[in-house]
Amino acid sequence: MNDTTKPASWWRSILAVLAGVLTNLITTVAIDSTLSAIGIFPAPGGSMSANLYIFALAYRFPVAVIAGYVTAKRGCHAPR
Repeated sequence: MNDTTKPASWWRSILAVLAGVLTNLITTVAIDSTLSAIGIFPAPGGSMSANLYIFALAYRFPVAVIAGYVTAKRGCHAPR
């Protein structure tokens, strides 16, 4: 990338990051809410055991990887 980058590419980068963050946020909140509704996670404000935290980490990591992929695909600056 050089110093004469078009302003539109900056907006594209900002929107790409926003898309990745929203992908991560919406997906994890939906999964957390579903797990709480079916009784795997305690109600909001309840305490969680260490095993539940490990379980949450186990599904949030792949979600974060997917969100990173969304960000990378949206923010690609390669010529077409």
